[in-house]
Order: sequence, then structure tokens, then C-alpha cells
Amino acid sequence: MHVMAVTPMNIGYTFCIAFLSGKEESHYSWALNQMKKLMTYQEDLVFVTDRELSLMHAIDHNLPSAKSLLCLWHIYKNVKTHAKTSIDGAIAQDDFCELFQSLVNSKTTDEYEIKYN
Repeated sequence: MHVMAVTPMNIGYTFCIAFLSGKEESHYSWALNQMKKLMTYQEDLVFVTDRELSLMHAIDHNLPSAKSLLCLWHIYKNVKTHAKTSIDGAIAQDDFCELFQSLVNSKTTDEYEIKYN
């Protein structure tokens, strides 16, 4: 498990790394509890995951005030994979993925609504 942190100057750094023997919730819970021992401040935590459900559950149970987000890169990767099996033709697949990415990158609700319709 690789945990990154971000400074107030928006500079990312490795906060901790844990080599786990498995991907069960208990493994992630142990690592999160070890990480908590290093932290003097546990408010405003945000975790970005690849939808590893056991990790998400461990975060919920061990750091209940933390927010969890899904990694946009993994979302795009999954959309592209499903487009290949659901949409005929490479051009149509690419067009769909570009439209999806454009929709997700909308800056305002109004922009989103325009692109969606």
C-alpha cells in the first residue's frame, strides 16, 4: 500500500509504504492503524483508490471521517474496457471515450448539462 500526501504548497510526497501479505480488509486495517500512529493530524483526510473494495471498507472502519474518491485514471480505463465490449467499431469506441472524458472534465453544472444533452 502506497500512501501519498500533499503539502499546502500542492507538492506530493510519499507518506508511507506498507508491503502487505494480502488484500483482505484486515491487512489494510493493520496498515491504516500503523499509519495513524505516525499522524499527528487526522482531519480532512482524502483517499483516492482504484476501487479496491477491501481497502475502501478498511478506510471506512478505521478512519470514518476520511473521504474516499475513485481514481479518475482507473475510471477512464474501465470505461474504455467496457466500451470495447459494448460498442461496435473502434472509431465509435474512441468517440464515446472522448465524449465521456469531456463530460467528466466539465467545470460547471451548466457545462455538464450542455455536454450531456
